[in-house]
Amino acid sequence: MMEILDKSGEEFRFDELATSEKSQEKLTGFIDLLRDEVEGEEKWNECCKKADEELKTKPITEEVLINLVDFFEKFQRRKTPGHDKGHEYRDALTAIYNYSNIKDKVAYNADALAGLIGGIFHDVGVVIIPRGSDKDCGAGHGEAGAYFLDQECKKQNFLGENMRKLVAYAIAAHTNYKEAFEVKQPKGYIKKPYWNEITEKEGKLYGVAMAMTRQSDRMDLYSVAQTVRNVVSQTYSELAGINGSYLTSENTWVKCDDETLKNICSPIENSGDKKKPTTLQQCLGFVNGIDNPIYCNNDKYFPGFSEMIHYRAKQVEELNQVMNGENQSMNLLETDKLDEVFKEAKETFYKISKSNEKKFDLAWNGFKEQWNEMSNDYKNKWVRGFVFIEKTYEKILDDYQKKLEGTDFPILSNRIINELRVV
Repeated sequence: MMEILDKSGEEFRFDELATSEKSQEKLTGFIDLLRDEVEGEEKWNECCKKADEELKTKPITEEVLINLVDFFEKFQRRKTPGHDKGHEYRDALTAIYNYSNIKDKVAYNADALAGLIGGIFHDVGVVIIPRGSDKDCGAGHGEAGAYFLDQECKKQNFLGENMRKLVAYAIAAHTNYKEAFEVKQPKGYIKKPYWNEITEKEGKLYGVAMAMTRQSDRMDLYSVAQTVRNVVSQTYSELAGINGSYLTSENTWVKCDDETLKNICSPIENSGDKKKPTTLQQCLGFVNGIDNPIYCNNDKYFPGFSEMIHYRAKQVEELNQVMNGENQSMNLLETDKLDEVFKEAKETFYKISKSNEKKFDLAWNGFKEQWNEMSNDYKNKWVRGFVFIEKTYEKILDDYQKKLEGTDFPILSNRIINELRVV
């Protein structure tokens, strides 16, 4: 189906797994079959029961998790800025935290483990299909990732058959579409929302994997890291010539182009146009919708997660005040000093992203082009933001370190935190 290494041994090819009609038919066929096998409470619980039996002879230990992370590490170079190594690693920390807090409350251990693994690897599909293609493809990055992880885990013998089904469904379902819609490929294909319902019986929880996977993904949306992700993902898409779209906090698709890019790189709170938001407008939109039941309907089962995500959201509001509030603690800088701080900020952005260096440089150059056209007033807003983002990101990592002390998988979580702390 795919060639993993080319002759150079560095780049990766997925000739068949793309957005063509043939590839989309293959991928959506896999997803439709998966839905038929595990979708819905009865089928999900039956698969969980079988997976729990598999775990008796094929347990998922910390060594297995580390092997999974190390195996898929080779594909990080294909990821694009925004859906990059930094995002995956922070998602992994949230996934470990959630698992440690829910494992004793579930009816099936496989259910919680599927949420753990799905939480870590839900964006693995971006090495095959760009996030911006989700609107047009029946199999977007979630569905492609489900297929990819299923196939590789089968070949490498990482997970049992039923465990793979649970993880694949959780990954496919993480995009959380609200309603069905028709896509361009395959022609006439209707993309439908995924099942996501936690039930509680006799003090035990059923169906937690999808909520766990989505929560791992959501955490970054409500943090200062999202400001970096929003900028580098869109500047990269534009300069790399990726003709895609992104989903705004208003749940509308916006095409990436020169006009939207200017707003994305603007430091102001609001562009006045919901369809072409600034980065802060986008981030604050997520924050304002943090209690929307469409996204948080299962958060009540994860009180620790809920507390953490609301704490992160307050930091985004503080960032906006630092950048756009009336009372500023930092003196205004002149052009030469502003440009010097901008160069230094590249290190902070890369530290948060950790994407392929060439791709990140392309994204940063796109931001730089917009920076060069900004007024000193706008540059000063960003400079205040750069300082706040850098300090707050360290607080986020400190918070993870504290919350993960004494929880499951300490070797992996400490390794990830240490990697996130360095440039």
